[in-house]
Amino acid sequence: MMTEMEKARAGLEFIRGDATLRSIRERAESLCFRLNHTPPEEGEKRQAILRELIPDQGDNCFIKPPFLCDYGQFIILGDRFFANYGCKFVDGGTIRFGNDVLVGPGCTFVTVNHAIEPERRLAVFQDQLVVHLITSPVSASGSPSSS
Repeated sequence: MMTEMEKARAGLEFIRGDATLRSIRERAESLCFRLNHTPPEEGEKRQAILRELIPDQGDNCFIKPPFLCDYGQFIILGDRFFANYGCKFVDGGTIRFGNDVLVGPGCTFVTVNHAIEPERRLAVFQDQLVVHLITSPVSASGSPSSS
């Protein structure tokens, strides 16, 4: 039998109230708080917190605080990823960004949906989607390159 964490990682319906998932969410909330309250002049400290929060990331990734996410562990960032301030990643399911993705301020990416039926909703079941944003190379003029 799969754990709730395994179900969440596999993109299946899972119970959000599971103790393991709750622990991961609490850790992510604490790391988001630390990231959001680290002064701008402490850029290396911000990057270390971001790597701890979102371990699956490429080179030269940057998220401008404030930032919020549920788990962090279900987010995948490609090389040179940038998110401007005020973004929220509701990552009950996987959120995957390719290389050279730029996210504007205040964007929200949501992968979960609460159950509709009252009994299942009270049991804290969640359905989820997977979000993939992949970019193609862009030329200096801003238009897609032909290579």
